[in-house]
Amino acid sequence: MSHQSHLTKQFLPPIVMLFILACACPFSSLGSSDLRKGIEAYEACDPMTAKDFLDTVLENDEKDAEAYFYRGLVNYTIGNFQEAIEDLTVVINLESDNPEAFFY
Repeated sequence: MSHQSHLTKQFLPPIVMLFILACACPFSSLGSSDLRKGIEAYEACDPMTAKDFLDTVLENDEKDAEAYFYRGLVNYTIGNFQEAIEDLTVVINLESDNPEAFFY
Protein backbone atom coordinates (compact mmCIF):
# COMPACT_ATOMS: atom_id res chain seq x y z
CA MET A 1 0.00 0.00 0.00
CA SER A 2 1.37 3.38 -0.96
CA HIS A 3 1.82 6.18 1.52
CA GLN A 4 -0.71 8.32 -0.38
CA SER A 5 -3.34 5.55 -0.29
CA HIS A 6 -2.84 5.12 3.46
CA LEU A 7 -3.28 8.86 4.04
CA THR A 8 -6.43 8.89 1.94
CA LYS A 9 -7.95 6.06 3.96
CA GLN A 10 -6.94 7.74 7.21
CA PHE A 11 -8.27 11.24 6.48
CA LEU A 12 -11.14 10.64 4.08
CA PRO A 13 -13.72 9.38 6.64
CA PRO A 14 -13.35 12.41 8.97
CA ILE A 15 -13.53 14.80 6.02
CA VAL A 16 -16.64 13.07 4.69
CA MET A 17 -18.28 13.26 8.13
CA LEU A 18 -17.50 16.99 8.42
CA PHE A 19 -18.99 17.56 4.99
CA ILE A 20 -22.15 15.62 5.88
CA LEU A 21 -22.54 17.53 9.15
CA ALA A 22 -22.03 20.87 7.42
CA CYS A 23 -24.67 20.02 4.82
CA ALA A 24 -27.14 18.78 7.42
CA CYS A 25 -27.07 22.07 9.31
CA PRO A 26 -28.79 25.06 7.74
CA PHE A 27 -25.89 27.26 8.79
CA SER A 28 -22.26 26.55 9.38
CA SER A 29 -21.65 28.83 12.35
CA LEU A 30 -21.62 27.35 15.81
CA GLY A 31 -23.09 30.55 17.17
CA SER A 32 -23.01 32.22 20.50
CA SER A 33 -24.49 31.10 23.77
CA ASP A 34 -27.40 33.50 23.24
CA LEU A 35 -27.97 32.10 19.77
CA ARG A 36 -28.13 28.54 21.12
CA LYS A 37 -30.48 29.67 23.88
CA GLY A 38 -32.68 31.44 21.35
CA ILE A 39 -32.89 28.37 19.14
CA GLU A 40 -33.60 26.14 22.15
CA ALA A 41 -36.37 28.50 23.30
CA TYR A 42 -37.89 28.50 19.81
CA GLU A 43 -37.79 24.71 19.67
CA ALA A 44 -39.36 24.58 23.15
CA CYS A 45 -42.29 26.71 21.89
CA ASP A 46 -41.27 29.77 23.89
CA PRO A 47 -41.13 32.38 21.13
CA MET A 48 -40.91 35.48 23.32
CA THR A 49 -37.84 34.18 25.17
CA ALA A 50 -36.37 33.11 21.84
CA LYS A 51 -36.94 36.58 20.40
CA ASP A 52 -35.20 38.21 23.37
CA PHE A 53 -32.10 36.04 22.92
CA LEU A 54 -32.06 36.47 19.15
CA ASP A 55 -32.46 40.25 19.46
CA THR A 56 -29.42 40.27 21.75
CA VAL A 57 -27.40 38.28 19.22
CA LEU A 58 -28.33 40.69 16.43
CA GLU A 59 -27.49 43.73 18.55
CA ASN A 60 -23.94 42.35 18.75
CA ASP A 61 -23.66 40.94 15.21
CA GLU A 62 -25.97 42.35 12.57
CA LYS A 63 -24.65 39.86 10.00
CA ASP A 64 -25.60 36.68 11.87
CA ALA A 65 -27.80 34.98 9.27
CA GLU A 66 -28.74 32.14 11.60
CA ALA A 67 -30.09 34.58 14.20
CA TYR A 68 -32.11 36.37 11.51
CA PHE A 69 -33.40 33.02 10.27
CA TYR A 70 -34.67 31.92 13.66
CA ARG A 71 -35.97 35.38 14.53
CA GLY A 72 -37.89 35.27 11.25
CA LEU A 73 -39.43 31.97 12.31
CA VAL A 74 -40.25 33.41 15.73
CA ASN A 75 -41.85 36.48 14.19
CA TYR A 76 -43.91 34.28 11.89
CA THR A 77 -44.98 32.14 14.85
CA ILE A 78 -46.20 35.13 16.86
CA GLY A 79 -47.96 36.72 13.90
CA ASN A 80 -45.44 39.47 13.10
CA PHE A 81 -45.54 38.61 9.41
CA GLN A 82 -43.93 41.81 8.08
CA GLU A 83 -41.02 41.45 10.52
CA ALA A 84 -40.69 37.78 9.56
CA ILE A 85 -40.46 38.77 5.89
CA GLU A 86 -37.84 41.39 6.72
CA ASP A 87 -35.71 38.95 8.75
CA LEU A 88 -35.86 36.20 6.13
CA THR A 89 -35.06 38.72 3.40
CA VAL A 90 -31.89 39.60 5.31
CA VAL A 91 -31.02 35.88 5.42
CA ILE A 92 -31.47 35.65 1.65
CA ASN A 93 -29.22 38.66 1.16
CA LEU A 94 -26.54 37.36 3.54
CA GLU A 95 -26.61 33.74 2.37
CA SER A 96 -28.21 33.57 -1.04
CA ASP A 97 -26.88 30.03 -1.45
CA ASN A 98 -28.86 28.79 1.59
CA PRO A 99 -32.14 27.21 0.42
CA GLU A 100 -33.64 27.18 3.94
CA ALA A 101 -34.39 30.91 3.76
CA PHE A 102 -36.46 30.55 0.61
CA PHE A 103 -38.97 28.12 2.10
CA TYR A 104 -40.42 30.27 4.88
